[in-house]
Amino acid sequence: MLVVWSAWLWANPYQGIWHDARVYLVMAYRHLVPEAFERDVWFMFGSQDRSSLFDEIYAALLRWGPVDATAKLVALGGGVTWVIGAYWLAHAVIGGRAALWAAVFLSVLAPSYTFIDSKIFVLTEAFATARPYAMGLTLIGIASYLSGPRWIAVLTLVIGLALHPLMAVWGLLALAGYRLPDRAFGLIFALGVLLMVAGATAGLDPLRPMDELWFRLVQSTSTIVFAPSAESVALDRNFWWLAMLLLAGRLGAARFRKLYLVVACLAAWAFLASVILSFHYPAVLLAQAQPWRALWLAVAVGIVAAVDVVVRLWRSPNGQHWCLFIIATYILAEGGIGGTLLLAAWLLYISPRTRASLTSLWNHLSSPSQRFVYLIFILWLLGFFFISIMPFSYISRIFPGTDFTIEVPEIVTTLAIPLVLAWITSRASETTRIWLTTFVVLFALLLWDQRTHAQRLIESRYSPYGHATMMGIAYHQGDVVYWPENDMGPWFELATAGYAQNLQGIGIVFSRDHAILLYERLRRIRALQESTNWDQYFSEYDLHAPFYHRGQWSKIALTLLCMDPELDLVILSQQIDDATSDVTISQGTTGKRYVYKCSAFRNSQTAEVPKIELSSASPLPLPRTE
Repeated sequence: MLVVWSAWLWANPYQGIWHDARVYLVMAYRHLVPEAFERDVWFMFGSQDRSSLFDEIYAALLRWGPVDATAKLVALGGGVTWVIGAYWLAHAVIGGRAALWAAVFLSVLAPSYTFIDSKIFVLTEAFATARPYAMGLTLIGIASYLSGPRWIAVLTLVIGLALHPLMAVWGLLALAGYRLPDRAFGLIFALGVLLMVAGATAGLDPLRPMDELWFRLVQSTSTIVFAPSAESVALDRNFWWLAMLLLAGRLGAARFRKLYLVVACLAAWAFLASVILSFHYPAVLLAQAQPWRALWLAVAVGIVAAVDVVVRLWRSPNGQHWCLFIIATYILAEGGIGGTLLLAAWLLYISPRTRASLTSLWNHLSSPSQRFVYLIFILWLLGFFFISIMPFSYISRIFPGTDFTIEVPEIVTTLAIPLVLAWITSRASETTRIWLTTFVVLFALLLWDQRTHAQRLIESRYSPYGHATMMGIAYHQGDVVYWPENDMGPWFELATAGYAQNLQGIGIVFSRDHAILLYERLRRIRALQESTNWDQYFSEYDLHAPFYHRGQWSKIALTLLCMDPELDLVILSQQIDDATSDVTISQGTTGKRYVYKCSAFRNSQTAEVPKIELSSASPLPLPRTE
């Protein structure tokens, strides 16, 4: 297991508090100082922490240590949980030396499990969220159910559901399908689909479609929930995992073939449901359930299935050809044809006559002709790999305690090195393996934290109790702050409510009121500036669009913004002419920050906030300031 963990450490360097680690951290903050975030748009209408215990546990840990160190520890714990789950499942299904390689592949490969052509969510995560814990515990639960003891399966699945129900529930459904007779599973599955269709037809409130404005906001902002276009749907990549599971349902270990097929069935339904939600009927409840999350289980079990099939085919007649073909299609899936080829191979396999005809055609070729076909295919595959994939995948490696960095191909540091180290340690003698593995783990831990010096400095300032002494009398936790040049500043450096932040666009699928209020505030900000070049690249419904964050301010614009009674403070890097800042903060090399109290502007003005009608989803005219 230490070999697998060292591989995970090498392949998944720690990059700090980014991605969804930011929203999980602020949810933990809220448990420590709930009054500070009562007026934050992200919490005003409920948030995802109500269905998870992860944030309460995270908050408890934050009581005992600094934020940056705690976040790093939580991220490391998630990696350990995932490694244990990967190792346990691989040994339960495959066993032997092949299980080690399956676990290593689960820990070093980072395939995306979204239904769109994006890598925003990958199987292995090295930041502090509930997902790696829930996924790792789900794999442990499946492995324990298959190989015992089953009380561990019950315990780990319950904990996984408590930490992240949208991720862990698919493991529970997979085991239910594995346990039930085929006809019973098919009947229950079909009945569930019919009930949802009947409920939507009858107009049940949870199954009603989103209104047009809410749908457009979610589709433009959260593309993982609704595909923005048909071209963005990752058909081929998901076809590969589906085809691999179907092949394993025929060629894998006999005892686990049903598991492969059940996971394939769940993944196919989840993919189809996500497409229907995106382009035909965006039912509220189903959109919030996010069925695409089932694809993580298809990817994880698909990796184990691939190793299972390759091991069993390798020594069979022409089996090595099939193994090379599977590896090639995996590489080609990044280019949009690998999944289709593997799915076609599965169709050929279940058609004995067609397979026999192709085998006969191949055998009729002379040995030189066969070698020539191999050579052409391998050269084409290598050319595709190095031309289409390698040049765009570089990563910076930072040496601890120094500012020295080196640019290396990502495949070298996250795939080649972990696999080579795993191969060397697995073949060493027992004594050598212990010492070598210990050294590799310690060295990998030393290099694991890849944050820059600047990022470490920024994260060291994060505190759930803010910096009231630095801000003086102008700032109190609970104030609503707009800080356009520091999107994370209100939440993490001040630990108070944000007015309109990029981060607040996450999770708008769970509340229409959240989406509309944030949209209204961002449109008000955008109304205070002239059109920019960004306008042509982003939809106005994309709440992450950079044109919603103004760069230059005037007293008129600041006054109009402050007419919103919900806004207390504005922090800018520029001093506004004829406007007096309440506090001036000097932050070293980043320069000065000027804090403006909105109450002062409201008391001196009689203007009202421009009213923006949001009754339709059509583009709205934006008022401009001269």
